[in-house]
Amino acid sequence: MRQLLVINPNTSARVSALLQQHVQAAAGPHVAVRTATARFGAPCIACEAIYAVAAHTALDAWAHALAQPDAVPAPGGAPDLVALLGQAA
Repeated sequence: MRQLLVINPNTSARVSALLQQHVQAAAGPHVAVRTATARFGAPCIACEAIYAVAAHTALDAWAHALAQPDAVPAPGGAPDLVALLGQAA
């Protein structure tokens, strides 16, 4: 079964639950969707300063999710991750 990690870069558990629900429905039954919520930052991303923090929180959530025993890293070259890493630099 394929796995998909969805990262919510804000701290809103409600947004994470909505993302989980909608992404799983779109992905179908043969994809295991797991949603990670930012461990720090803002509950809402509403300005450039918070966007910068959200880039950091997304990297943190990704690293934390990969540290879990059942984590499967995405194959190299994910364009969104490359863009995210560029924003964090």
